[in-house]
Amino acid sequence: MSAQHNIHVAQMNSNNIKHRLLGWIIDLSCGNIFLLCFIVILIFCAPTWIRSYTIRHSKMNLKRRARLINKFDLVERSALPSVQPSYGDLLKRLHDQKQQLEQFPRVLPPMQALSATQPAIS
Repeated sequence: MSAQHNIHVAQMNSNNIKHRLLGWIIDLSCGNIFLLCFIVILIFCAPTWIRSYTIRHSKMNLKRRARLINKFDLVERSALPSVQPSYGDLLKRLHDQKQQLEQFPRVLPPMQALSATQPAIS
């Protein structure tokens, strides 16, 4: 009777060990599947999350900067130069060059005289 009891206990221990091992395998498989799904979601959603975070962060910085400017009555520098360039000198030079170009054909001798004085190149 004692031998049968020992066999029965051994079978129960074996079944218990098998049951625990099967439980561990199922748990690890589910954990791996969960991690795999998490990594896939992270890969697909991370760029959107990063973009929205940077937009939110930059808006927050702009609001903080505007609050500080209003709080301390600071004047923001303009991106445009404060001194406007003067085009008077450039217009004068352009007018002078235009007059020179208008007088330029009068300075050159006529083309017929040039062709008569130069020898023909053969």
